[in-house]
Amino acid sequence: MSNFYIDPDGVVQPVYPSSRISPGTPLFETREEANSAIPPKTRNVGWMYSDRMVADYVYQDEANRVFFLYDVSSVTGGSTYIMYEAVGLKPLEYASTWDADSLGNERNGPSISTVLPDADIIRSTGGERLTMQNFTVARTPEGLKLGDWIGQTMEGLEQLYPFLYEEVEGRMPAIGLIFNSLTSGNPITTEQLTLAGVGKGFTTLKLDYLNATIASLDDNPGKYNVVVDGKLVTRTNQDYISLEKKVTTGIDTALGALGLNADVFKQDNVELYKALETSLVI
Repeated sequence: MSNFYIDPDGVVQPVYPSSRISPGTPLFETREEANSAIPPKTRNVGWMYSDRMVADYVYQDEANRVFFLYDVSSVTGGSTYIMYEAVGLKPLEYASTWDADSLGNERNGPSISTVLPDADIIRSTGGERLTMQNFTVARTPEGLKLGDWIGQTMEGLEQLYPFLYEEVEGRMPAIGLIFNSLTSGNPITTEQLTLAGVGKGFTTLKLDYLNATIASLDDNPGKYNVVVDGKLVTRTNQDYISLEKKVTTGIDTALGALGLNADVFKQDNVELYKALETSLVI
């Protein structure tokens, strides 16, 4: 015999002879069974930035500014955090309880600390502020690490773009630009590279290619990962496809100016044609 149902307000009610239950309403034998069937409600705790990816470490400096730190050790190979300033958030407003993810699962973060972790810290460099205002990754499942999420996008960068790993006064300022681009969706600019003191001789076309592929999957620049409703989703990289078309059109035009048929050249010189593409963008 079924003894419980869920009313329109999402509350479990016992079944009485006088109960007015809409046709098709599921019935349950126990209260526990009914409770487990209640759809999750997305909790919103209300403090500023509580909907963003849960920080691995929260720091309060002497000026009472709050910073969210994310563990990216899986990318760097050593104990490393990237630090974003939670602009506008007061220390007393922060709570270790964050908004639930899009599936209604609770998310909890660390308590606030007045001491930075004993690790390398990637901070704002080159005039580009790393802040939670431009950090758009939000409502991810608890336990999803920023470093794990973007780790695969970084593996080939050092080989392709060694300038990104140039040290300036013992630091690598361009790495912060990469993380900021990945988390905000904003492209890296030549001005940012210049202010950071790296990337001399880097062409506009090569920078366009970097921005088009920075979030791509290693083995397929035509695809990239993005977090949607707390889940990783693979999407078509339209920026890369457009850029690839721009590059190949330029090559074909140049070949035509030399009196060569571009289609025939590509068929007879597959590796050489690919090398021409690569030389222009990497």
